[in-house]
Amino acid sequence: MIVLASIILVLGLLFAAGFVPRLPLFSRSRLRTSDKVVALTFDDGPSPYTPQVLKVLKRYHVRATFFVIGENVKKYPVLARRIVTSRHVLANHSNDHDLSNMLVSGPWATVRNVQTANLTITKATGVVPALYRPPHGYRSLWGAYALRRSGFHIVNWDNMTFDYRASISPQWIERRILKKVKPGSIIVLHDGKETRRDMYRGNMLAALPHIIEGLQAQGYQFQTVDKLLNIPAHKTT
Repeated sequence: MIVLASIILVLGLLFAAGFVPRLPLFSRSRLRTSDKVVALTFDDGPSPYTPQVLKVLKRYHVRATFFVIGENVKKYPVLARRIVTSRHVLANHSNDHDLSNMLVSGPWATVRNVQTANLTITKATGVVPALYRPPHGYRSLWGAYALRRSGFHIVNWDNMTFDYRASISPQWIERRILKKVKPGSIIVLHDGKETRRDMYRGNMLAALPHIIEGLQAQGYQFQTVDKLLNIPAHKTT
């Protein structure tokens, strides 16, 4: 009984850990380093706001990583291609942002969802992402294992605000990012909101130049996630 109870406890802790994006279990959420480097990432695109994000990044000569949703790539394939031609890294953020695909479905259903998104991304851009970020950062042991066996690297974050909420001010977003940053941080902002069309990203866009300037003033340099973590951005097969 003690052994069984211990096994149940361990499995329960592993399951609970999947709801904490910053924990390194099953994923990477930052680089342990003393060097002042960070990765700037954007979730839930592409969207009509993506071109404005690209414009800001170009102004500051910053390369970022975009975790895109398959269904959104279907809506905006030209924008997905523009991310690539602008020399940013395109990564996978699921096909439809449905939490059940990572937490409730079986492992191969999770893989099918991610691979469906990859097929859409590849068709639109020619890129085959190897980086995957689960919706809300939630992951399960079985899903993470199956994705790893399928050649994907799960990447979460250690620095995120509620920038996807229209009520959050640009100043609050900026302050939170700059306060929480540390060497090796992976920062998350949103250029979309799940698969919705009725989103507002003006607060994030207003904050973005100040975030970049604030990080640069602190001596930080920007890297894409693959360079920061020394993992492949693309699959070869």
